[in-house]
Amino acid sequence: MIRYIAKRLGISLMILVLGSLLMFVLTINSGDPLAEYRESNAQNRENLIKQRIEHMGLDDPWYVRYWNWLSGVFRAISGRTSTAATSMIWSPRRRVRPSASSSSPPSWPSCWAWSSVF
Repeated sequence: MIRYIAKRLGISLMILVLGSLLMFVLTINSGDPLAEYRESNAQNRENLIKQRIEHMGLDDPWYVRYWNWLSGVFRAISGRTSTAATSMIWSPRRRVRPSASSSSPPSWPSCWAWSSVF
């Protein structure tokens, strides 16, 4: 019986790892994170590209990026995320409406009503 349970746990772990690897590959191939800066006419375009590469770790090998991505998933599941993300998720239930005079579209937190979800 213990052998059966160990076999099932091993298979389950392998499926989780392969599934997370598939999600990682789909995520990193979903788009070019530097596209907006390559098309930019800003004077500091090269500096912005370097900052994005450093921030996202685009110069790291795939397995280092995968490990960082996977550990970030586990940090989010365990609740050890940044305070900005935590405060956005667990903020009091209230509707934030953009002002009528605003010409730009509302950002994600202001157009999503958490109270409608709960």
